[in-house]
Amino acid sequence: MAQWVQQQQDWIAFIIMAVAFMESLAVVGLILPGVVMLFTAASLVGGGALDVWTMLLAGFAGAVLGDGVSFIAGQIFHKRIRGWWPFHNHPQWLEQGERFFKRHGGISIALGRFVGPIRPVIPVVAGMMGMPSRYFYLVNILSAALWAPAYLLPGYLVGASVYWQDHFPFEIAAILIALAILAVTLVYGFTALQKRVKSYRCALLTVILAFGGLFALIAIGNFTSGATLINNSVQTWIQARHTGLLDQLFFVITQLGEFWLLLPIVLLGGYWLFRDSGWKPAAGFLMVGLGLEAAIKGMKIFFACVRPETATSASFSFPSGHTTYAMFMGMWVCWYLARYLSSKYQPCIWALGLFTAFATAVSRLYLGAHWTFDVLSGAALGSLSFFIWLLIEHSFPTAIDPRNLYWRVGQLVVAILAIVIS
Repeated sequence: MAQWVQQQQDWIAFIIMAVAFMESLAVVGLILPGVVMLFTAASLVGGGALDVWTMLLAGFAGAVLGDGVSFIAGQIFHKRIRGWWPFHNHPQWLEQGERFFKRHGGISIALGRFVGPIRPVIPVVAGMMGMPSRYFYLVNILSAALWAPAYLLPGYLVGASVYWQDHFPFEIAAILIALAILAVTLVYGFTALQKRVKSYRCALLTVILAFGGLFALIAIGNFTSGATLINNSVQTWIQARHTGLLDQLFFVITQLGEFWLLLPIVLLGGYWLFRDSGWKPAAGFLMVGLGLEAAIKGMKIFFACVRPETATSASFSFPSGHTTYAMFMGMWVCWYLARYLSSKYQPCIWALGLFTAFATAVSRLYLGAHWTFDVLSGAALGSLSFFIWLLIEHSFPTAIDPRNLYWRVGQLVVAILAIVIS
C-alpha cells in the first residue's frame, strides 16, 4: 500500500481525504491500516508533493465525512447494525463503544478519534443512541480540526527531513524550548502574584506601568550603539541557521501576527463579549484591538527605523507589528477560552498563548523582517495592551455561560479555516 501511495503523487490530496474518510468509517476503519497510509502520504507531502495546508484540509474533510456517514448510519439502521458483519461476530466492539459513550457523553466523539479500537465505532453508536445531530456535527468538526494535524504532521515533518535533507538546528530548538519554559514560568508567576496581592486592580496597574516603562527603555535603547551591535549580531547568527524545513515552518508561524488575518478574530472576539455582557466590554476590547494597529502605524512613522536588508516589506520596522498582535491576541484568545475551564488547567492554556506569541517573535527574526529591538518592543507593547484589556474587563466583568464553550470554539475554528483557505 505504501508503494502504491508513492506512485500516485498526483492524487495525493484525494488519497489523504479518502483514507481519512475510511479510517473514520464504521467497520472499514477497524480493518484498514489507515495510520500507516496517512503517515506515508503525509511524508510525500513533506517531500514537496503538496502544500501542507491542502494536506490538512483534505484530512479534515475526510474525517468529518467519515464520522458523519457513520453517525447517519447509526440513526437510520439503529439496532439492526448489531447484525452486521463484523459486529455479529464481535458484539463487544459495540458494547465497548456504548460504555465509552455513556461515560463521556458527547465529548466521546472527540476523545474517540484518538482511541484506536473504538475510533470507527463511536459515531455509529452516537447515532444509535439518539445523540442530537446539531451537537454531533459541532463536536465532529472541532475534533476533526485537531485530529488532522495530530495524525498528518508527524509524517509531514519526517518526510520534510528525509526528502529535503534539512535539519532542525539544535540552537533553534533550544531557543524554542527555553521560550516554552519562560512562558510557563511567567504565567505561573503572575498567577501566584495575583493570589498574594490584596487588590487585583493595583496589581494590574503595577504590571501596566512595568510594561510601559519597559517599552520606553527599549525605545530609548534602540538608538544606542549597543542596540546596533546586538541587532547586527543576532541577525548574522540567525541567518546562518536557515534550513528548508525552518523556512516553511516560520513562514506559517509568522502569519499568526498578521493584522489583516487576525482582524476577523478581533471582530469575532468583540461579538462574543457583546453577547456575553453587553456593549461596554465589547467596545473596550475593540478599542484596544483596533486602536493597537493605529498606534503601531504611528510609532513606525515616529521612530522611522529602517528594516534589515533581508526584509521584503518597505515599511519602517520599530516596533514589530506581528509580534505585538501575536502577543495581544495570543494571550487574549487563550484567556477568553480558559475562563470556561477549571482554575487547575487555566495556566496551561495561558502559557500556550504566550508561547505562540514568542514563536511568532522568533519567526520575525528568522525571516529577517525585523531587528531584535523591534521584536522586544513588540512583545512589551502587546503585553501592555493585554493587561490594559484586563483592567477594562475588571471594570466591566464578562459573564461566563459554560454552554457557550463549544459554540465559541466552533466559531473560532471556522474563522481560522476561512483565513487559511483565503
